[in-house]
Amino acid sequence: MTPRNRALVFALFAFAAAPRAAHASSFDTLGFDVESASRAGATVAFGRSIGVVNQNPALLVDVPEELYAGLSFTAPALHIRGMAKPNGTDVPMSIYDSNLGSTPGLQDRALPTLELPVKRGDTAINSLESSLALGFASSFGVPKLRVAALAQLPFTGGDGSSATTHYDDEREANFSNRLSFTRFGQWDHVATAMVGAGYELTPRVTVGASFRIAATAVARFAIYVPDAGVQSYTQNTMNTHIGLAVRPVTGVRLRASKNTVFGFVWRDESYFQIDGASDVTLWNDHAPIPDRSVLHKASQVLPVVFGYVPMEVAGALGTRQGKLTAEIVGTWQRWSHYVDGHGVTPEAGAALPPSPFETRSIDTSRYAFHNTIALQAGASYQVSPAVEASVGAAYYPSPVPAQTGRTSFVDSAVVGVTSGQRYEFRAFEQKWIAAIGAGLWRMTTRTTHKDPALMVDEFPDASRQLQSNRPMPEATGLQTNNPGFPGYTSSGWQLSGGVSLSRLF
Repeated sequence: MTPRNRALVFALFAFAAAPRAAHASSFDTLGFDVESASRAGATVAFGRSIGVVNQNPALLVDVPEELYAGLSFTAPALHIRGMAKPNGTDVPMSIYDSNLGSTPGLQDRALPTLELPVKRGDTAINSLESSLALGFASSFGVPKLRVAALAQLPFTGGDGSSATTHYDDEREANFSNRLSFTRFGQWDHVATAMVGAGYELTPRVTVGASFRIAATAVARFAIYVPDAGVQSYTQNTMNTHIGLAVRPVTGVRLRASKNTVFGFVWRDESYFQIDGASDVTLWNDHAPIPDRSVLHKASQVLPVVFGYVPMEVAGALGTRQGKLTAEIVGTWQRWSHYVDGHGVTPEAGAALPPSPFETRSIDTSRYAFHNTIALQAGASYQVSPAVEASVGAAYYPSPVPAQTGRTSFVDSAVVGVTSGQRYEFRAFEQKWIAAIGAGLWRMTTRTTHKDPALMVDEFPDASRQLQSNRPMPEATGLQTNNPGFPGYTSSGWQLSGGVSLSRLF
């Protein structure tokens, strides 16, 4: 097996076998380097650290030629606490005696609540995670040009480099039986790399472009089962290929006057996607074709999506007053195109699944995510020729509507305050820049109450005993294993911080 194929197989199994949660990286919210994070990511009009390769690559012209290394961490304390289930809503063992197992067209069948692999419980996110950043910035001898690259590598966090998926409805009871945060605090541990360049067109106008690089993979498994009664033995082959996906970012900075600066940036939508598929053939299982003998082949597509970030358009107004620089940023985020970890939109996920027992239809448009405008503000003050202090604040409204139906996309508004320092010094006959920063983030409390009329009844009232065809009184009413029923409360805090060191050249 070649190194390329080994890397692909590792990625496929690392991504596909993980049990829960599919989210973007923390850097999209907290900032791509220590100095950007110390200003809450408000570096669209002003900024001279390498993290502007994501915030606004037009500012790269102000970044010194350097080699950069940084260490950042997040320490969350986030909780999702479920409400007690009403009596009679568990799925009883007698579901095995019902006609559900022999009903054509019924794809999802619930397990008895007592036989779920994991007992229903609350969600607590409290593990310390950190990442190592490496990068450089250089003009390569071209005046008015600056090229930069920055990679963020998982350093700790339990699973190392990993990404996970989950269901946001009753199907998750068959796996973790927990709810997961949608947008904040429960991030994937994957490597992120950005490459960009900035150029000074005129003393008043600079432009820039950058790309976030991500790996995508496609795998198709061909599986032959000689004996359907021995499911532990199969014959299989795998056909795979791997490619690169990019998130383009473009920006511009306009100096309206000596003290007034405007910044504008566009970041495209981005997510990682693994498209898996399987073709399963059984011995002596023939397709219904009258003129020839053809084995029946069952094909299944297994899409996996993680690391979703919406398309963003940001505008900033900055001012410089002596030693003080400050700016305010508004970022429009297109969350209305969000897809979950299985490539499904929230409104499609809220729909009741097709079932011969189900005649209800509900309006799912209310569950579509809505676009938001996030606000960030940052300021820095030149305390001395060698020391600069920074502060920042951010507000991210939630794009998630009230989760009264079967889905439980757990989210609420996020606010944060940050601070940091930059220190320039000489050592070993070289110029250096050291930076330190910290932030405190709050996910506001949100309580969700489910509407029983919008839930999937996993033991339908019309179920009948398989042998006698008699009605089953225990099926009357709502029975569900949905981890979010009948409701839940979410909230929490997160501490973030980091240190970095740059050698100038």
